[in-house]
Amino acid sequence: MDKRDNPFASYSYLDSQRLKDTFFSPPKKKRKKKPHHKNLLILASIAVVVIITSAAVFFLTKYEFLVVARPKKPANADAYSLLYGKNFSSLDTSDTQKMQKGSSVIHITLTPKTPTTLTVTLKKPVDLAAGLLVVHLQKSSSPLTMKVTVRDGNFFSNSLYPATSEITDETTSYIKVPIDFKNTNLQNANLYRVNQITFSFCPVDSEKTQWVLIKDITLS
Repeated sequence: MDKRDNPFASYSYLDSQRLKDTFFSPPKKKRKKKPHHKNLLILASIAVVVIITSAAVFFLTKYEFLVVARPKKPANADAYSLLYGKNFSSLDTSDTQKMQKGSSVIHITLTPKTPTTLTVTLKKPVDLAAGLLVVHLQKSSSPLTMKVTVRDGNFFSNSLYPATSEITDETTSYIKVPIDFKNTNLQNANLYRVNQITFSFCPVDSEKTQWVLIKDITLS
């Protein structure tokens, strides 16, 4: 049959073309919309840079800057002095006539073979477990025994097992005597909250009256 004799010939061609386009043609790519927040972020960044630059220019034109070297840290900057006036509440001895408190040192007279104590009561508890307790002292020429007893806020003490140091130095200058509690039986005393420390001094074998000068007691 001729197309001219078939009135539906043109329509059948259109339908086949439409089916081809619908089911066999690749889908058209959709254009992604550019997000607007990126543009806002770029504008905000530019504004911040402009503000910072303007502020820097203002200060540089209005003020002069001087570079100063940082001062050196003192050698004993980390030392906490127990004898500093604001750190202790009282200083006591077993015989008040044997102690003389000078402007910079404590002078204690020692009786032969008899211990003389110095008790330092602190205003605030100190942590002896976190540092090293050091006694800065000068003594007479004979050997000296020093025993240290601590007491915590609950009144527990190592009085039965004090930390003991034998000082045999014959120098006449000040020496530093460290106190080690590591090998000491603390009983129930809490080294983390010590509010009272007692130092007991006793000459070893001399029959003469001895003396000791305490310059400082520090926790470093």
